[in-house]
Amino acid sequence: MDSEIDVFRQKLNDLIDDARISGVPLNAKVIRERFQDMDVTDAQYMAITDYIIRAGIEYDDSYDTPAQSSQPQETEDLFDLTLPDDISSDDPVHEYIRELSEKEPLAEEEQERLVNKYLGGDEDAQQILIEYNLRRVIPIAREYHGRGVPFDDLVQEGSTGLIEGVSEFRDYGRKYHMTFAEFITGYVRSAIMKAITEQARDIGIGDQVADTLNEAKRVSDEFEEEYGREATREEIAEELGISPERLADMAELVKDPSEVKNLTGKGGNGGEDGQKGTD
Repeated sequence: MDSEIDVFRQKLNDLIDDARISGVPLNAKVIRERFQDMDVTDAQYMAITDYIIRAGIEYDDSYDTPAQSSQPQETEDLFDLTLPDDISSDDPVHEYIRELSEKEPLAEEEQERLVNKYLGGDEDAQQILIEYNLRRVIPIAREYHGRGVPFDDLVQEGSTGLIEGVSEFRDYGRKYHMTFAEFITGYVRSAIMKAITEQARDIGIGDQVADTLNEAKRVSDEFEEEYGREATREEIAEELGISPERLADMAELVKDPSEVKNLTGKGGNGGEDGQKGTD
């Protein structure tokens, strides 16, 4: 019987394969329909979208909410450096905003000229494009503020994504028939969504999985004390009333699976072969 993680991965791979064969862009509606029989969170849907875009699959964001859309915002808001109301006046991000404000956005014609120079191999043009487009990150980070990741971290991750996007545009932007602005904005959103997804994963572990793993640890310790050997994953799962595969999936989520005995079936003394004889 396949684990939930295996089923999820298979569904994702099948979705990408189907899109490549059909040539039809994917969208949020299609993605949600494909995973509707699984317990997938909004953060995980964002991660799926991120993975699909990075796999080179064309994505139609017309079904997205405004916060999910990878299309540029209205021009007047695209470079808006306004900070969220709850950012304190002594937060270091204010100094960064001041530095960004010293560089006015590039005029459309100037940016197009620099993009063409960059595509021709001009590294100085690449650096200018990065410096003058970093302010794009602020309004996007502002959209995702309040989802569990500090604002300055959103800005940092988004800035890293923008730098990567500029670097990748030379090889992939024209291949995907995207404008420079669309391409780098997508990379900013992708980087920010990844940070939120990873944070949501950690929170999810704390809220949904930690209690079960703690209980599994207790069962394992009591079993070893009573029988003089470590319990197998199947024995622990039976005591908890869940499948061994589900228990293994939970153990895969923790930062250091070696801290939990015999749950993943990998390494150490764990798994089906993890029994040890009594002395």
